[in-house]
Amino acid sequence: MDGWWLDATEPERGNSSQADKKYDLCGSFRSVANAFPLLLPVGCMSTKRQTTSDKRVFILTRSAFAGQQRNAAATWSGDIVGTWEVFRNQISGGLNLSLCAIPYWNTDIGGFYAAVKYRDGIKDNCIS
Repeated sequence: MDGWWLDATEPERGNSSQADKKYDLCGSFRSVANAFPLLLPVGCMSTKRQTTSDKRVFILTRSAFAGQQRNAAATWSGDIVGTWEVFRNQISGGLNLSLCAIPYWNTDIGGFYAAVKYRDGIKDNCIS
């Protein structure tokens, strides 16, 4: 396998009360949360290189960090709603990442989430 889709590379915590939860060797969630999205692609790339150096590795991740290109990582926007407004906003998101020296970026095609109609700022629960 040459390509890896590391979906959800940002650590998820159910609620804010877990932010200060202590882990055995690492410390609190708050102290290690930002290291996780960096170290996961690093570990994936180095493990793949230990197996073989003859193949090109590609890692697709939702998290972005400076210098991720050296680990064959490309960022994707994450799940988005398939509307023209959301697609339009994806352009500025991709340009912003490129301006931050992260040129390998891709948008989701939309459709994972259904667009929810809002009426007077209140969720209407009508799926379009």
